[in-house]
Amino acid sequence: MLSVGQQCNGVGGKNTEACIISDRDAKFCAGQFIWTGFDYIGEPTPYSTKNSYFGQIDTAGFPKDSAYIFRAEWTSCENAPFVHIFPYWDFIEGQRIDVRVTSNAPKLALFLNDKKIAEKNIDHSCGTELTLDTAVEYVPGELVAIAYNEEGMEIARDVQRSFGDTAEIRLHPEKNEIKADGVDLIFVEIAAYDKKGTFVANANNRIFVNVSGAGRLVGLDNGDSTDYEQYKGTSRRLFSGKLVAVIAAKMEAGDINIRVTSPALPDSELTLKAVAAEVQNGISAIAENVHRPAECPDEISDIPVRKISFSGSDRVFTPDRRVITFQTEIFPENTSYGDEIEYKITTVLGIKSNLGEIVSSDKGSVTVRCNGDGEFFLRALCKNGTDKYHVMSMLSLRGEGLGAACFDPYSFVAGGLFTVQSGNAGNGIQQGAAFAGERSWFGFENVDFGPFGSDTVTVPIYANCSTPVNIRFYDGIPGKGGELVGDFTYHEPARWLTYIPNTFRLSKNLKGMHTLVMESADGFHVQGFCFSKTNREFSEIRAVDSERIYGDKFTREADAVTGIGNNVVMDFGEFDFTKKSPASIIITGKSALPMNSIHIIFSGSVETRVLAEFESAEEYTSRRFCIDGIYGKCNVSFAFLPGSDFDFKSFEFK
Repeated sequence: MLSVGQQCNGVGGKNTEACIISDRDAKFCAGQFIWTGFDYIGEPTPYSTKNSYFGQIDTAGFPKDSAYIFRAEWTSCENAPFVHIFPYWDFIEGQRIDVRVTSNAPKLALFLNDKKIAEKNIDHSCGTELTLDTAVEYVPGELVAIAYNEEGMEIARDVQRSFGDTAEIRLHPEKNEIKADGVDLIFVEIAAYDKKGTFVANANNRIFVNVSGAGRLVGLDNGDSTDYEQYKGTSRRLFSGKLVAVIAAKMEAGDINIRVTSPALPDSELTLKAVAAEVQNGISAIAENVHRPAECPDEISDIPVRKISFSGSDRVFTPDRRVITFQTEIFPENTSYGDEIEYKITTVLGIKSNLGEIVSSDKGSVTVRCNGDGEFFLRALCKNGTDKYHVMSMLSLRGEGLGAACFDPYSFVAGGLFTVQSGNAGNGIQQGAAFAGERSWFGFENVDFGPFGSDTVTVPIYANCSTPVNIRFYDGIPGKGGELVGDFTYHEPARWLTYIPNTFRLSKNLKGMHTLVMESADGFHVQGFCFSKTNREFSEIRAVDSERIYGDKFTREADAVTGIGNNVVMDFGEFDFTKKSPASIIITGKSALPMNSIHIIFSGSVETRVLAEFESAEEYTSRRFCIDGIYGKCNVSFAFLPGSDFDFKSFEFK
């Protein structure tokens, strides 16, 4: 998503184009400095990786897609025309794929299986749209991008073809000779190809490298920030279909023999030359790579999963089709990790979605239930024997006519799930949401607080500053009837990329369905929120919150039920006293009568009645009445006997 311009990394520039345009349009600009050109080991972002990965070239020296955008704007199509398509072309049939084309030419056209699907003129001098961007449903075949000059003549083309599983490994050296001076190097690209000779851009086969003769293997790297295998080993997995081997000279001339093997694939060999050197500088990189069996104990059968695909044309859930089963296919078939497939329901950003759920899954299928209207994604993931996910497939699904799915505020709701927003609020780190230092807000529609509700919310916040920041909570949309229910200050010592939870007490107990909004004019990140669930059985229950009230005479006011007369019954629904039985009940009310007779009715497996004689009180007064023998689940009701005239505010079991 970063490479196709849909998401920024949260700690860098908004996108590649923004970095280019600001320097291009500066009055005085001698060039451009990019942090970073290369990925580098250390300063990982996020901490779950071993290195930074927002460079334009990875640690193995392979250019990323963004590098081609810089190349397009800082080179001339007259001198070095080029065009580049990304991503590769191997997805689930029918899946909608964002495609981007970059070139230093002024005119571009994109074809899918010989049919033109997009074209664009690009103003490299003054324009703000520097790439051709489109979306197309995946079908097997061939994507072709053609670059034209101002006269409409083709000056470059690029092709992305569908491919299959790896059938062979090829070796591509940067040069064929090396000086036998002890320090000279050759970089050999090791790449995967299918049986038709097409590059397999998502191959991750395990590769074993043996170098003999007049050369030494001194390094292996694949550019994968999550791969912790040794650079000084003799085995590494491909990443994005490639791996680089660094071959160093010895002190004598002769043949350098390179032999590459991979489980279930034919061996590949390459011979390079070490030629006599006029000057010998001594051996560099003395530590020649050696085989380490402990690093890859399953070296004979270790065949990683390359791709997971879904089949099935039904991808829309309706009231008549709430549950759909999808068949899965794993590539290659002889993988060692076919039993490690995991399934998740997420948003497009990978955050757990409330729109669907996994009903069941096995190696060959997964069944999904839809909970509400909107788009969500079925993801299949595999760790390939590691502790991190290395393969992911994603299928877009949609619910229609089912109504809105609700958020459960008593389980953690990720900030990135916001459904409405205004101003410069957007996605934050670690699936959160972020304010950018100007007044803005984001909110969550259809938050179901249930009949008892809550007013206490815990919000993890990351503010990389030493000054306080302000956060406001609204019940509804600000400026459109939303009510301010909390205005708080967060001020904790900053810890880099670390959320610190703070708990706030709102001015209002939220019950039922609400739109919860957070607003701020400061810059910080919100990971999400979680409300404290009321322990209803032993909390104060307001009389006005009764589920049902009926009888001869009563008035339901804002905070009490008043003037309760003859034969009024108030039902409060089910209470669960399985873990703890109440010993008493506190009733808060008032009445001018000397005595009001109230029956508290517990209707469970058997019915139990407790009589509470509430004496007169001019102001709201709390009185305790003993109860005994109540346990398990039961419905609680209050019945007011003839002659009552009672104002009922609340009750609480103790």
